[in-house]
Amino acid sequence: MQLSRRSHYFDFSVFFCSLAVLAYFGWHGFYGPRSVEHKKYIQTQVVKYQAERIRVEASREKINSRVALLRPQSIDPDMLEEMARKTLQFAAESDFVVVDK
Repeated sequence: MQLSRRSHYFDFSVFFCSLAVLAYFGWHGFYGPRSVEHKKYIQTQVVKYQAERIRVEASREKINSRVALLRPQSIDPDMLEEMARKTLQFAAESDFVVVDK
């Protein structure tokens, strides 16, 4: 039995359309927004933001400890003196003053 020319064209068109769809999804699988390459980029961003979070948490703890020293229940005299001198721009004769601009 001999196939008609129309049947060959149909078979080739289905084959090439299937190949095009496969190539489309294959390309998006490697380079699209949910691809392997994008996953690597996301992982590097996660590491970067975790390091930033750790730095911010350390800074926050430092600030919280300084604030705790200024609470009325536990005022640290040295901290109070340091802040008063900084605010009033007052220094004793024996103090070494560094101007920071």
